[in-house]
Amino acid sequence: MKIGFIGAGNAGVSLGRFFKEKGLLISGFYSRSYDSSQFGAKETSSAVFDSLDEAAAESDIIIVSVPDDAIIDIAAKLVKTGEITKDHLLIHLSGTLDSGVFSEFEKIGCGCYSLHPVMTFPNPLVSSSAIKNGWFTYEGNGKNPNLLDAMLESAGINSRMIKRSDKILYHAGACILSNYLVTLLNSGFDVLKAIGWEDEDSKEVFIPLVEATLENFKEKGSSALSGPVARGDMSTIEKHITALEPLDDNLLDLYKTLGKVTAIMAEKSSSDKDTEKMLEIFEKDNGR
Repeated sequence: MKIGFIGAGNAGVSLGRFFKEKGLLISGFYSRSYDSSQFGAKETSSAVFDSLDEAAAESDIIIVSVPDDAIIDIAAKLVKTGEITKDHLLIHLSGTLDSGVFSEFEKIGCGCYSLHPVMTFPNPLVSSSAIKNGWFTYEGNGKNPNLLDAMLESAGINSRMIKRSDKILYHAGACILSNYLVTLLNSGFDVLKAIGWEDEDSKEVFIPLVEATLENFKEKGSSALSGPVARGDMSTIEKHITALEPLDDNLLDLYKTLGKVTAIMAEKSSSDKDTEKMLEIFEKDNGR
């Protein structure tokens, strides 16, 4: 089982290093940038491919690790090589796109899959422990499943199958959980700048609280909610809104939008009347 990579960016090189450390054979890297291919090959003791034809001919599994907007173009070029057979496994790493981008290969009968790492790759040298502790989701046409299973099991990857039709909603959820969490934290820090705190001050004081909240959520789910909405403390909510009004409109809008969602989420532990009153407070335009 030889694994070749098309694309030598952060994800491709990090996964190549991980697979090599797990004893899998990396055939090589192909990239538009020769220097990138050379770096990936060096990190995995593999070859630098001069063409897509060579990458396909020398690999049993081809992992397309290029940006999303380049995957369809790569798929079209792979078709033209004529090197893809029914014994191949084609995989891309996009969270948004599904395996349907490889539809041209359905006629050949090879395995076509998307395999999405539920993690970020900030550099090409992401540690093996980080990848091992992360999760991957996959979907595909069901062809050559033994080859896919062998790769995942040999690498000890935590994986979960999803339906192709669920891919976009799955990725939207991932975006909220990861990307928007950063937005939320940064917005909280922006509010604290109004009292003269720099980001480092806010991190020192509040990151322990954020981490404790995550731990509580892992154990209790939405029951971990605390704060004025959970308590039905409408006086405090009104004071927050008044204090936020002179700041950036986006911060007030974010507070009120999240407040409405939180009030509805907390409705099970409060009366319908309390929820209605809180929603009225959050929906009031405050004269803006």
